[in-house]
Amino acid sequence: MKERNSRYLMTEESFSEIARRPSGSVIALQLNMKEEDARQEVSKSLKAAFSRAKRKCCIKSGDGDAAFMTRRAGAATYLWVTVL
Repeated sequence: MKERNSRYLMTEESFSEIARRPSGSVIALQLNMKEEDARQEVSKSLKAAFSRAKRKCCIKSGDGDAAFMTRRAGAATYLWVTVL
């Protein structure tokens, strides 16, 4: 088993692997709620990985079921990443 990419994520996939996914892919990344500012740190790392790969993505906060439709819909436990 490989090491986790980030202490802020419960998921094992690396940010660069996510940035290489085909357009239209939607990935749900479970945040490590024990770490303060996990949502912001993962979001920054994802944006950097997509920038290096010269690609774009849309990142939304959400829960295990789906992304939130409004900004302050609740406590985010997941980030939903759509590869553009």
